Amino acid sequence: MKALKMIMIFVLLVGSLAILKAPLLLVDIAATVIGMVIVWRCRVLGSELIAQRGATPAFTSFDARPTRRQRRLMARSLAWSLRRTEMASLLPLADARAERLVVAWAARAAEQA
Repeated sequence: MKALKMIMIFVLLVGSLAILKAPLLLVDIAATVIGMVIVWRCRVLGSELIAQRGATPAFTSFDARPTRRQRRLMARSLAWSLRRTEMASLLPLADARAERLVVAWAARAAEQA
């Protein structure tokens, strides 16, 4: 009977600690998911910028003016890069975790393709 009471006290103690840590865990999960979206979008825009560079030499020549599509793509890429920088400066651990998850997910998708 004494062992059962000790187990009950231990379960209540662990449960109360879990209740205290649950909001922090939920915030961390949400930050990681948002970071994954930001990282994924930056990677997509980066690959689009590289693909655009091959289509026209506007990015390589100083005299050529970028097309409207290229300017918009650069503006979007810059905006998402700023979001990524904000994420990395405010929540560096969540940003690093998001980067690892996106890279692992991309590698797994490349293996299956």
